[in-house]
Amino acid sequence: MTRPRARRVLLVVTAASALTTAGCTGRDDAAPVVVQEAPADHPDGTYSATGWYDDGAAALDVTVTLADDEITAVEVTPTATDPTVLDEQERFAEDIGQIVLGVDIDAVEVGWVAGSSATPRGFNDALRQIKEQATEP
Repeated sequence: MTRPRARRVLLVVTAASALTTAGCTGRDDAAPVVVQEAPADHPDGTYSATGWYDDGAAALDVTVTLADDEITAVEVTPTATDPTVLDEQERFAEDIGQIVLGVDIDAVEVGWVAGSSATPRGFNDALRQIKEQATEP
């Protein structure tokens, strides 16, 4: 019999926001998702990057669509070959949209998501690259 996977998401709102935390749980030692107000400055469009983490040992591909600096679509493609890391990336990919859709890209930094504290670092790295792409002339 397969045991159901527990899903953990920690969301911290540090500025006025319409985010909902229903169903979210967290760990005391987990890094939160930080949401802050930010000025609009990125052109609308779809941007992609590969986010690296664990000292370059793991990566995931991230594509986001922006409209008025708001993330309107997100796709995370796992790239891991190790079964444990792949499972973490797949669970992360399933849950991340619930957290970042509708949020200003400059106001997002994810922490512990779907039972993983490492995969979000790769997502944050990709998001950093995407923000750089979206500010280039």
